[in-house]
Amino acid sequence: MNKLFCIFAVATSMIFTACEKEEVINFDIQKKENILTFKSIEEFNNTLAKVNAMTKPERLEWEKQQGFKSFGTICDEFYETIEPERFRSIKEVQDYVDQHNDKIELHTSSDGEIYCITKDFNNTKRYLMNENREYVVGSVIVKDKENMQPEKSLISSNNSGQQKASAAFVQSDEIIKQSKIGSDNYRMHIWIDTYNSFDGNWTLVHKELKLSNFARWLAIWWERTYSTEYRITLETTDTAYLLQIDGNGSNTITEGIKSKYIIGYYLPVVAGPGNSSPQLVYYNIYAQNEKGCLINQSKTY
Repeated sequence: MNKLFCIFAVATSMIFTACEKEEVINFDIQKKENILTFKSIEEFNNTLAKVNAMTKPERLEWEKQQGFKSFGTICDEFYETIEPERFRSIKEVQDYVDQHNDKIELHTSSDGEIYCITKDFNNTKRYLMNENREYVVGSVIVKDKENMQPEKSLISSNNSGQQKASAAFVQSDEIIKQSKIGSDNYRMHIWIDTYNSFDGNWTLVHKELKLSNFARWLAIWWERTYSTEYRITLETTDTAYLLQIDGNGSNTITEGIKSKYIIGYYLPVVAGPGNSSPQLVYYNIYAQNEKGCLINQSKTY
């Protein structure tokens, strides 16, 4: 499963050293429209966590209040207009995706399965950047390039739910083999990641847990919204940030989910290139959608 991040210092007088997948553009912010502005990295991080925790109606209302429509929402709204049943061949699907490749894309997983997904499906910042993939931190405009984490795939190639050697840092897990979370026609995907990056100023720790629902047509898996209930606890650790526990614990949440970061954020933890070593510690996950896809599992790494 695709898994998919970077941030910047905010002082006007600083020279920004961008991540290799982001860049800073210097021009008059006042001339830009439909762009979110954050006073600091901390404000950006807090907003990122808040927005990714929202339900779809809550997020759309929040965007409306900001007078803003995000790149993620633009792609999502286009995806909702697609009727997979109208395609008569995979070639038709490929041509359609090529025609609209600014909003959707095809992905072939490591096991040969084909998915039609929204553009930048696994970029947690997709609901904070505008249609030009821009947002403002401090007094500069940050442009987020495509395919933020090209080393990540929709289906994790690192683990597939298998236990790694005890001496290894476990940073990614597909939770359970996909054949056990669905049927020939419906699938639920759940995966977790924790990792770090360096943006030229800070070492950042990332933590992600995403749940997505899919249905199949013409041997292609399509994102679909299904009523889904879940209870999730996730523990990670980091040499710089220590043990972190996230999720909704024993509370059961029910909502319509197509794809959602139930946990999805990153935080600056060390000034400069630090020795941060994030790893997974434990999870307890119950999730079931209306199509009968179910996971009820705990794991200690």
